[in-house]
Amino acid sequence: MRLLDLLRKSTEALESAGIDDALPDAEMIVFHAVGMDRLDAYVNNPEMKGADPEKIRRLIQRRAKGEPVQYIIGHIGFLGLTLYVGNGVLIPRPETELLVEEAIKAGKEPWAKIPEAKGKGQRAKETLDFDHAPLTILDLCTGSGCIALSLAREFPDAEVFGTDISKAALVFAKKNARANDIKNVAFLHGSLFEPVRGRTFHIITANPPYIRRDELDTLQREIRDWEPA
Repeated sequence: MRLLDLLRKSTEALESAGIDDALPDAEMIVFHAVGMDRLDAYVNNPEMKGADPEKIRRLIQRRAKGEPVQYIIGHIGFLGLTLYVGNGVLIPRPETELLVEEAIKAGKEPWAKIPEAKGKGQRAKETLDFDHAPLTILDLCTGSGCIALSLAREFPDAEVFGTDISKAALVFAKKNARANDIKNVAFLHGSLFEPVRGRTFHIITANPPYIRRDELDTLQREIRDWEPA
């Protein structure tokens, strides 16, 4: 069997299960399972001699039951970062990128006094403010850390903190910091401001779960049955 034949069968299985985005979801799962990118797959369409069809079938079955494809493949791209996700953490949405972009704009305002990608000494020299503290950023309900990590990468001289009441989510956030080699961020366990009580911040962001419980039944099953509320 060739790769595209396997993709066709996987797509048909997802269509039969009522999955709306059957083809793109099947592509993500199959190409992830065989370790091939989309372009190579369509150009070369290799024979699947070394592939494990049973493994792919199990992955497709998970998607057919409603599990988010991001959980199945274990990661998602977000503003140039590769973020690990899984049970216990919300999947970053494209809309969250807009929040990050607004926070970046705020961090570049004159009051922030932080020339981009420059160290404390250089900043002090240019602002003539040798007592000026580094930019401090707090991300509440940090989840996978997508916001905190994006801001920490954008402002490498900043001190960034992410808090979350979920220990499971923080496991992913810390793993994502290591995976993307971002060191100027700390993830702390606790509710909202609790872990950073007494500290002040230049920028505070938050993108918590915001669906009301009486609306849960109206959501797609991928969200309702799998992602944390």
